[in-house]
Amino acid sequence: MKLFSMQFAKVLRVDTIVCAVMLVFSLSGCSLFDDSDGKLQQIGLEEEELHLSAAANVSLLNTKTTGWGIGLVKVIDDDETTYQNGFYSKQVNENTYYDYYETMAVEWFEVKKEDNRLQIKLDENTTGKQRQLIITLKGGVGYKSTDLVVYQSAE
Repeated sequence: MKLFSMQFAKVLRVDTIVCAVMLVFSLSGCSLFDDSDGKLQQIGLEEEELHLSAAANVSLLNTKTTGWGIGLVKVIDDDETTYQNGFYSKQVNENTYYDYYETMAVEWFEVKKEDNRLQIKLDENTTGKQRQLIITLKGGVGYKSTDLVVYQSAE
């Protein structure tokens, strides 16, 4: 009976902590991901749109910070395919942190993070149609996500 009451007490403490944190955020009217007050940091991508030729391309864009990862890439075509990037965990000083993988390579494009730069590689566009990508850079807690729209001309 004593073992059961100790386990129940541990669960109760965790539930109490979670409820207290939720109460603080709900009473303060804020959220870790809400930017209605404009306090989230900007990733600071230097361009919002990129227009490229049909030839194979490699482009580098700077950001103001390194606190971001490649969240997803959406291909705007007949199927509107979305490629979601995954997370990985890492241990730093006995704490677990989660981060996005720094590269996403699919079919005809590769998107890669290099410090505070975003590298975009596109194969030659031989489809006869303009290609369009929407790359979403996701920030960690305290950062606002941002989109980059990439257009690649038809041949």
